[in-house]
Amino acid sequence: MSCGAAIDINALLAAGRLDEARRALHRHLTARPDDGAALGQLAKLDYLTGSCRAGLAAMVRAVALAPARPDLLQDLATMELEQGNHPAAIARLETLVGRWPERASAWFTLAWALRRDGRNDAAADAFTRVIELEPGNADARYNLGNALTALGRSDEALAAYEAALRLKPDGIEIMINSGALLIAAGREDEAETRLRHAWRLMPEPRTANPLANLLANRGRTAEAERVYRAALAGTPWHSETVCNLSVLLGRVNRLDEIAELLRDALLRHPDDAELWNATGRLHLKQYRLELAEHAFRRAIALRPAFAEALNNLGMVAAERGAEAAVFFRQALAIEPNHAGIHSNLLFALRHGARLSPEALYAEHRSFGERQEALAMPLVLPTPVAADAERRLRIGFVSPDFREHAVTFFFEPVLHRLDRKEVEIFLYNCGYR
Repeated sequence: MSCGAAIDINALLAAGRLDEARRALHRHLTARPDDGAALGQLAKLDYLTGSCRAGLAAMVRAVALAPARPDLLQDLATMELEQGNHPAAIARLETLVGRWPERASAWFTLAWALRRDGRNDAAADAFTRVIELEPGNADARYNLGNALTALGRSDEALAAYEAALRLKPDGIEIMINSGALLIAAGREDEAETRLRHAWRLMPEPRTANPLANLLANRGRTAEAERVYRAALAGTPWHSETVCNLSVLLGRVNRLDEIAELLRDALLRHPDDAELWNATGRLHLKQYRLELAEHAFRRAIALRPAFAEALNNLGMVAAERGAEAAVFFRQALAIEPNHAGIHSNLLFALRHGARLSPEALYAEHRSFGERQEALAMPLVLPTPVAADAERRLRIGFVSPDFREHAVTFFFEPVLHRLDRKEVEIFLYNCGYR
């Protein structure tokens, strides 16, 4: 395609005159059917205007006509990736970076394709290669952090996020994701500072919810409510924010407010599974079991793989004295590492299912093995000689030291501990 023709086409595309650009490309290709670059432009135009199949087929022909054009091969791989054909896209991109190893954008697209395919180890390596080629690429460092987070390599992920923030100080998603890791690491003050900054830069639900959730979990209910409501003032009836606010209000038993909030939200979003699940939680808390079951089943109908709603449906069955284990098992199959769902299953098996002691023991052992594999290793301090003669300090942490059946069988444990040998501390981590 001649330079002048290319400039004309690009000018038409830039002006949004797509039909004229398409006609010009067809005229040019009638005269020059072997022009791979022009065919590639037409392929992209068709693809971006909704003719995905025609655009993809044309791009295959364009690559065959111009095999020395890495941009065309990368565009073809991107189309295949968007169409969900991950293996084909990855194979083309691996060919591309093999032939043009210094092409950072191709490494980035390959890394993204590998992430979409669930291959986070390989994706992390590809993002690392992008950073080697372009040290100032903040997006590559952010996405490296995401891949490392998925691999459970939290310290490395946080370092990648920190490097991305130095390059892009106003990166909202970087602040949100790194804030989550700081919370998981117990560095809640740092997380709050970061999430507040994100909220100030962009006061909307996606920044409000992480901040307000943290405030709520730190027991600062009034502050959390103000943030949720400020977000809803700007984006009324935002589903995630409504659901989070309903959880917060539930902790202080403001049930009438929850009912009004969820009712109004469902009028606007009747097919929102999260809102139906939240409505079911409200009915369950009010012990309106029939309504709760209806709401949870509605949530599951809208989203069949909704583990939380299946777990909640199991709770309804348990309250009725019905078989609950089947619902907990379905939920656990969706989220196999969820400790709360697994614990509910064990409770149901102890009180409902007719299992032999050996089978019940095996179920509990399975829980221990699965959760132990997920737990961070406990690093114990090395004892020092000066402590040898003092009483051993033992701390117990639970949300159930106030009004719960746990207190009835835990008190004898406390009474049996020799106060001459041990010093006891109880820490309540529940809501008052």
